Amino acid sequence: MELVRALATEKTDAQIAEALNARWLCSGTGKAFTAITVRRLRIAYRIDSLARHLQQAGWITVTEMGARLRVHPCTAKQFALEGVLRAVRADDRGQILFEPLCGPMPTAQPGKRFRDRRVHPKLATHVRK
Repeated sequence: MELVRALATEKTDAQIAEALNARWLCSGTGKAFTAITVRRLRIAYRIDSLARHLQQAGWITVTEMGARLRVHPCTAKQFALEGVLRAVRADDRGQILFEPLCGPMPTAQPGKRFRDRRVHPKLATHVRK
């Protein structure tokens, strides 16, 4: 459980399950770990998720970022996908959390390419199985 507690501060449930399975660890029933079993363990042992850890550190959601930038949340999400703002995927469903802003806030600039404004690496697209 200490390993799950340590990994929960930097990985999602599916990533934790992959890490545990890569170490050839198995659950109490002798089966491989899945995202659901890791989530159940986290809830049973009251371990916060990656999203909760990031929110406690001050990271904000897409709607909050859209309100701060005075743009539509989809535009804020596009800023993250193109690397204009720093963001991470906080859970296995694809929730995006943004790093708190420091410095000048980006604005919507229709017609200007994102690659000319990129400061951070692009956020990987979320693919569901």
